[in-house]
Amino acid sequence: MEVLWETMQSDDNDRKEDYFQWYDKVYFRPLISTFKDLCSDTMGKDAVRAGVKKIIIDGSEGTSTQSSTSFNDGVFTLKHVFNAYVESEEELPKRWKKIIEAKL
Repeated sequence: MEVLWETMQSDDNDRKEDYFQWYDKVYFRPLISTFKDLCSDTMGKDAVRAGVKKIIIDGSEGTSTQSSTSFNDGVFTLKHVFNAYVESEEELPKRWKKIIEAKL
């Protein structure tokens, strides 16, 4: 996993104390949920093991309504602005799972 930390902050944001909470809600918990769901059976585990080579977390662009997240050549590039739609934690895994499943 590669986290592009420099994309996950902003000088314009005065709520820096909330960053880690946002990271958890926007990236890490939805990502864990996505892969738990994908790996819920042996076939899913095997597909993920064979197909997912790297995960990149990039906070430079994308929101829950317009995402630049992709899965190409074994690389899942999660592009989502770190402080956008933090209340969408439940929706993100569904979208990300579809993206990954389409190319496994």
